[in-house]
Amino acid sequence: RRHNLVIFSDEIYDKLTFDGETHISTASLADDVPIITFNGISKSYISPGWRLGWAIMSGPMEKMSDYIDAVMKMVRARLCANHPEQFAIKPALEGPQDHIAAAMKKLQERRDLTYKRLNEIKHLSCVKPKGAFYAFPKINLDINDKEFVLDLLNENQVLVVFGSGFGQVPGTAHFRVVFLPPMDTLKESYDNLEKYIERKY
Repeated sequence: RRHNLVIFSDEIYDKLTFDGETHISTASLADDVPIITFNGISKSYISPGWRLGWAIMSGPMEKMSDYIDAVMKMVRARLCANHPEQFAIKPALEGPQDHIAAAMKKLQERRDLTYKRLNEIKHLSCVKPKGAFYAFPKINLDINDKEFVLDLLNENQVLVVFGSGFGQVPGTAHFRVVFLPPMDTLKESYDNLEKYIERKY
């Protein structure tokens, strides 16, 4: 509001929250601020790759008129809709939602294991994730995060993503973990990560 900006709010993980947390849409906080809310079915409805999503524009439309015109030009000229898959949106949003609770039960177990194991490993610390299916542990060493990640992959066959690709605070080193794999795979990966750090550092 102060800087007269349009807010782009990515809310694709809105249903994937832990520990009783609830998602609050940015657009619900102010109706006098131009907000474009993005969402889709790839995460909560487990359909990655289908590229089914939407953007909802709210707030004063006159402040977004140039943006809206540009989006409409692009939609008319450049986008090829995936029509068959679009039929999945209505039943996903209006149909039974019990799969979300079942998926979240599994994800919470994997989140809890991830949080526990990463904080048990020397030179690592991790904040407990409150949603989605990623963790962003900090490497408490004076190292390059990219070199750490590549070396870990080459030496112990554990694949994580370097933190500098996600805007980590300059001067820190992080990596991102996806805790979607089965528990056995995660346990083996964290064991191999621990062995790698014990051996190298």
